[in-house]
Amino acid sequence: MVRYKKELQKKYDRIKGITKKIIEEHKKNDTQGADEEAATKKKLERMEHDAARILEFLSTHEKRIGGGGEEVKMNITDNESGKIKGPHGMIQGYNGLAAADGKKQVIIAAETHGSAAEGPYFPEILDKVKTNMQMITEKEEPLKKAVVLADTAYFSEDNLQAAKARGVEVIIPDQQFRQRDEQLSKGEHRKGKERFEARDFKYVKKANYYICPNGKKLLFKRHVALNRNHGMKYESKTLDCRGCFYFEKCISSKSKTKNYRTLYIPVSDYAENLAEKMRAKIDNPKYKKIYGRRMQIIEPVFANITYCKGISRFTMRSKAKNDIQWLLYCIMHNIGKCFMEERMKYAV
Repeated sequence: MVRYKKELQKKYDRIKGITKKIIEEHKKNDTQGADEEAATKKKLERMEHDAARILEFLSTHEKRIGGGGEEVKMNITDNESGKIKGPHGMIQGYNGLAAADGKKQVIIAAETHGSAAEGPYFPEILDKVKTNMQMITEKEEPLKKAVVLADTAYFSEDNLQAAKARGVEVIIPDQQFRQRDEQLSKGEHRKGKERFEARDFKYVKKANYYICPNGKKLLFKRHVALNRNHGMKYESKTLDCRGCFYFEKCISSKSKTKNYRTLYIPVSDYAENLAEKMRAKIDNPKYKKIYGRRMQIIEPVFANITYCKGISRFTMRSKAKNDIQWLLYCIMHNIGKCFMEERMKYAV
């Protein structure tokens, strides 16, 4: 039995244990009042109903896999939803995804997913953008000269390969690209936060180990799997790292117990490593300037829908219904943009 099924089974056993206890207490206490007896009976019926729902769910549902290949926590009420990080902690719900054009901020494609991970759905959104643009422009390749911008959540070799296979130019920076920015690194708020990346370690192919900036070895440990990716793990010795001059730049201060460096080197299943090329591309001032427009394009769109239109969270159950709700709000946004464009034509 898988992890989250075990949790539901445990919940079922707990409910059955409580109902059994209630029945035993009810049998012992024959003198209780009519109101108390009715309340106890109602509580017992409710718990029996909950237990029956859990038992039915366990017998009809298998484990659920998210877009990133991870196991998603099961939910009896709406098993298509997922744990999403909200403004006040984790909530059970959906993520709203959208793609907009760079000139008018009109939403071209949108959908919802019950997963905190947005990255795995990038190819799906890209296909929807292309399909919708084909209908609008009546061109076979509407994205041929376009540049698609996406945030760091979408950075992965799979997404870059998917974009290349579709003939679409994309700019998707890696999670460390701001740390490599010279202007940001010179600021006071960045001091002490720069950390060594894998590229700062020298690889010795013959013996299969890495050498850190201080000249110490990181030995190969094992092959590891991380969601849909896999790679090789290298670790240094604790004695080599303890007291090292580069300790703060090498090992995260968030870890209070770990005092050695770990390197995770992903193994690409593709002949061409587009992730490394994208890292070099985003460090180019030309592409960095282009990517800087992403926030101006898409963030006001989400701000308009959530703040101005008033949808702070989805209120429906099932992906199909939340897709409809999200698309209706996106249509409202687009109507507003079109209305504003029409007004500007006649502005004096």
